[in-house]
Amino acid sequence: MGCLFLGIGAKRISKKLGRVVNTDEALEHVDKCQDAGLVHIIGRNKIDSIWLNTGPKDELLSICNCCPCCYLWKMNPEIPESISNDLTPMIGVEIYLDLEL
Repeated sequence: MGCLFLGIGAKRISKKLGRVVNTDEALEHVDKCQDAGLVHIIGRNKIDSIWLNTGPKDELLSICNCCPCCYLWKMNPEIPESISNDLTPMIGVEIYLDLEL
């Protein structure tokens, strides 16, 4: 279903790879992914800023929906250490699980 990218770096993504959406379209996309049972992964991934050529990783926030086509997690074992060493948890992020859902 695809990822969403936010931040000033998102403005640098080639129109061949994606398009700009408004807030309502983005929220609709997130809901559609959630309804499909996909899990959202939110973070600043250096590899996204590299393959999308968006500049510093701090200027791009990725919302990955854990799609079967995901390039990051499928190739993760083959990422050079110079990149994979920068894949770290986001400090201050807390995840809550509602078992009733």
